[in-house]
Amino acid sequence: PPVLIIRPPKFVTVDLDSKSSSNPTVLRCIVDSYPRAKITWYHYGELIAEGSLFNLTNITKREQQGFYSYHIETDGFEPIKNDFIIYIKGKPLIYIQESKQYNRLFECQVYSSSPILRITWRLNDQPIESSDQLSISTTCADYSCTSKLAYDYPRIIPSSKTFNRLSCIGENEFGIEQSRLYQMDTSDDPTMILVSIILITFVLIIIFSITAIYCCCRVRRIRKKHKCLNNKNLPIVYDEHYSINELIKEVGSLRTCNNLLNNIDKLSLQMESTG
Repeated sequence: PPVLIIRPPKFVTVDLDSKSSSNPTVLRCIVDSYPRAKITWYHYGELIAEGSLFNLTNITKREQQGFYSYHIETDGFEPIKNDFIIYIKGKPLIYIQESKQYNRLFECQVYSSSPILRITWRLNDQPIESSDQLSISTTCADYSCTSKLAYDYPRIIPSSKTFNRLSCIGENEFGIEQSRLYQMDTSDDPTMILVSIILITFVLIIIFSITAIYCCCRVRRIRKKHKCLNNKNLPIVYDEHYSINELIKEVGSLRTCNNLLNNIDKLSLQMESTG
């Protein structure tokens, strides 16, 4: 496998008030491998450079701080990815993201060169705390704290019409800083997707049932009409062994079979004697 000599360190602090900040900051990643590795550099996931040497100089704006990463790709080996932080001394640097490993979990990463005093969460500009609907846990290490928010979609988000803007706020001795607003999308919630599938299935079952009932009734009406027409075309033969009561029944059944034909039915009686 490739032998890696990694630069820069995981956390880089830049003090804009210090004279040393006038010197250029050089970030380097040197890879000794065969075949030659491909190295790409990213800032918040956006490609900014390629090659084994990346120079970041003239850091004068807070927009230049944040999360950087480098990717190392060598033929025949798994890609290698590492992150590092460039932090300008002052208010905390905050980054909020949804967990890639667990559903319904947000992570807020707060970085600071001085102690982090407090981390709070807000939903639609309202503070939220641990409860039956959600839990908040925070762990800290050198220069950073990670606050995790585990939530229940239907309970903390009452309606899809709300803004559902989630943010994280960090505080240190230099002041308070808020993360970017994260727009929570209920369409990705498995519970909402399952409910939608059930409702669609229920509606389809109702439509198919109504269609089936309509078709059955229509078929029965057509068969009944054909039967009545066939019976109408058959002449009634009367002989002396055929009782008058049975003849009356036959005539009555023909006239009540189809009410639309009652006014135009004409009964022809053919009487034959066998004597």
